[in-house]
Amino acid sequence: MKEIFKKSFVNAYGYYVNYYFSQTFFTNLDEGQRVGESIGKQVGLRYAQNSAEVRSFNEKFKKDEREAYFGVYKGAYTSSFNETVTDYSTHPKPEIDQFDIIDDLDDGIIQPGEKVGVAFKVKNFGAKPTTIGVRLDGAETSLATPTFQIGGLKTTLIKTQMIAQMSSNVHSSANVNLILNVFGDGFNTLTVQRTAQVIRQVTPVAIDVSPNVPEGTASIAIRVKNNSRLTSSSSVRIVLTDALGRTLEQNIGKILAGQESTAVFQVTGLNPIDLIKGPGIAVRAQMFLGDLAVDDLSGTIFTRNPTVDLPNAFAKVAQDPSLQNLALPLLNELAERIRVETDQIERRGYKDQPGDTYLFGALAAYRGRLQSDNAKQLSSRLASQIWPYRKAFSNFLGIKSANRIYFESACRELNNGRKL
Repeated sequence: MKEIFKKSFVNAYGYYVNYYFSQTFFTNLDEGQRVGESIGKQVGLRYAQNSAEVRSFNEKFKKDEREAYFGVYKGAYTSSFNETVTDYSTHPKPEIDQFDIIDDLDDGIIQPGEKVGVAFKVKNFGAKPTTIGVRLDGAETSLATPTFQIGGLKTTLIKTQMIAQMSSNVHSSANVNLILNVFGDGFNTLTVQRTAQVIRQVTPVAIDVSPNVPEGTASIAIRVKNNSRLTSSSSVRIVLTDALGRTLEQNIGKILAGQESTAVFQVTGLNPIDLIKGPGIAVRAQMFLGDLAVDDLSGTIFTRNPTVDLPNAFAKVAQDPSLQNLALPLLNELAERIRVETDQIERRGYKDQPGDTYLFGALAAYRGRLQSDNAKQLSSRLASQIWPYRKAFSNFLGIKSANRIYFESACRELNNGRKL
């Protein structure tokens, strides 16, 4: 009862407070309190009486409702049960969970242009047998729409003939949405969808390019894989072409089921500057299965470590006077990259961490080989060309910075130990 009065007071207060306080608050606080308490008690009493009547009504309602519910439930249950039994007794009720693709070559993959069928289980939950039709959508061509008998209250395994054909223009490894439609009298068409991959029996997997920039060579490995559960139908041939118009070819024979094979090509006669400056040299590997062009891969021959490859390429070709036309572009490129480097290197970069710099690379390449007369001349030329760049490192009160000391020492060493 305490809670009832409390709730009544709060409800009444919220309604009457604005009216009575607006009239009496500034004139007579005691009168406002008296009126509020009086109204609260009256509303509370009415609320308590009504609550008692509601509780009494609710008890009777619960009893009546319970009796009515059981009556309605029994009738609805009986009616629904009888309707369901009649429906399932007099109609087919087929269901399909999923389906499998049957490929014509029976090698475990679907190839472009190959014919396919389907296999699936159909469960008839109805007592009436029926005839079902089967159609496969999503392939380029529908070849047949076969029919099958399914018994009542039975599970039937369906395996069709080749009922569709994939497009021969499908790109290898493409995904195709195939839709199985099962239809017949007495039930709505059943539709099940799955994604199938269309792939050649043998496909290229990867191209791995390993350049040797100073030598102007590269090793290129082409990996191919037999995707099927049968030995490849023909020999596999790889044709490699580069941006210079040169072609290499290798036959790696037949490939066993599920196995990979690799063709390795040695590319020579490359200009090191082409592998250092610009986009590199593009290569394309095309794979043939017999006479059929299957797929191709592309790659690029270029330096992976320019701070090492560029100085070493210059030092190597500088040894031979007949390679002057190769050496000079490398010299100029190395000098330019050292110039850019001097503008960007940190305050003590050459002194503390010279390793990953073109200047250190030039020193290491110079020290790493016995210098020919031609190489000494070109090394001196490089030193003279980069000598002015020492000014990028300012002095402080006549004291040379660590970078400048290192830079000038390197130039003298590249100048065959002579001052510049």
